[in-house]
Amino acid sequence: MITNTAVTHIILPTGLQLTTNHSHPTIFPNPVNKELTIQFNNEQSQKVTIQLYNIYGQKVRDLYSGTIESEHAIKKFDVSDLSQGVYFIQFNSGRGSILVKM
Repeated sequence: MITNTAVTHIILPTGLQLTTNHSHPTIFPNPVNKELTIQFNNEQSQKVTIQLYNIYGQKVRDLYSGTIESEHAIKKFDVSDLSQGVYFIQFNSGRGSILVKM
């Protein structure tokens, strides 16, 4: 189960840092048990990568790498194999990077 979704201004041990030059995606449900849903708020199509990190800043997995085409695109990810705890999702695109605490 993943709990406590919030946009966070932190630097992880690996040097990941939140920047806020575009709107962040919507992540639900909260708490997450089996399936993580991300709704993107793009104004135009863009290439993105999405990575999942644990509380220690270690990459747990790459969730997605590709182009998000539509303004309200939705991606779903199976996270049922993750142990309970705090995780961070990093979104990278040509317009910047954001880090979201889960």
